[in-house]
Amino acid sequence: MSDSSKKPGAESAIAALLTCRTIREAAAQCGIGESTLRRWLKESDFRRQYISAKGELLDATKNQLRAAAVEAVDALREVFQDRNAAAGARVGAAKAILELTLKIDEAEEGEDNSENQIYQPPWLIRRQQGLLDDEPEDEGSGSSSSFPREEGQKGAHGRL
Repeated sequence: MSDSSKKPGAESAIAALLTCRTIREAAAQCGIGESTLRRWLKESDFRRQYISAKGELLDATKNQLRAAAVEAVDALREVFQDRNAAAGARVGAAKAILELTLKIDEAEEGEDNSENQIYQPPWLIRRQQGLLDDEPEDEGSGSSSSFPREEGQKGAHGRL
């Protein structure tokens, strides 16, 4: 297996994979063939770099949301505490605060249970469970190939 860090175009391919909707679009954006990019995705070094970059992007997004969440909670608290605000607005703010608090508690509980687990994309889990026969992309269908679908979305042939 080759070292992806020495592969010309690997960094731009990973960046394209993170911003494009399909592998075909990502390949076109970074100027390599779709089959080349698919082959690279099967190589453990490249796949590891891609998953790492995807994780870093997700972490950065979460941090931005957390920063905005502080202001959002302040705004909800202001509406909730404003005795002159409409009752519906106050109830809505209270409900939002409670729901978000419960979601945070659930997320923290889930983090405690999954600290030692390795990330696996949903399509790989479905394949291991026998729910997916082949790669998530339908290369021979003539349609635009896309990344693995999330749970519950149907593929080109109506399969999950």
